[in-house]
Amino acid sequence: MTQPPAAPDARLSIGDLADQTGVSPATLRMWEQRHGFPVPQRLESGHRRYLETDVHLTRDGVLLAFHDSVLDRVTDRSGAILDLTLAQVREASVGGREQVPTLAELFERFPHARFNIDIKSEGAVAALADFVSAHDAWERVLVGS
Repeated sequence: MTQPPAAPDARLSIGDLADQTGVSPATLRMWEQRHGFPVPQRLESGHRRYLETDVHLTRDGVLLAFHDSVLDRVTDRSGAILDLTLAQVREASVGGREQVPTLAELFERFPHARFNIDIKSEGAVAALADFVSAHDAWERVLVGS
């Protein structure tokens, strides 16, 4: 079994993390404010190593890190994710600034993080199992519902 990569320095600031990952500080702050992570997982610095997200599957089989089954509530577009392709979802913006991320993008941007993933659509079950297997992420993913 592959060992998970060493954890990043727990003293990283948002700016340091943004520099290392290429994710904007605003996106990192938004993530921190909007997603509840278990308090015991906080590091002494206040940072967290575990990320929580929900996943849905697009019509063309891409896992999206998104809570709602439709875009309507938090984006400038509408429609059910299961009826839309990734290209169509990419036309939407959250808060007028950010695209809905794919699960793969989160894994790339946060290579040392572990994820607590809630499956929000029936079609995402097999796709998530395939994703975890393809990324050898068995030690990085906890699946809920």
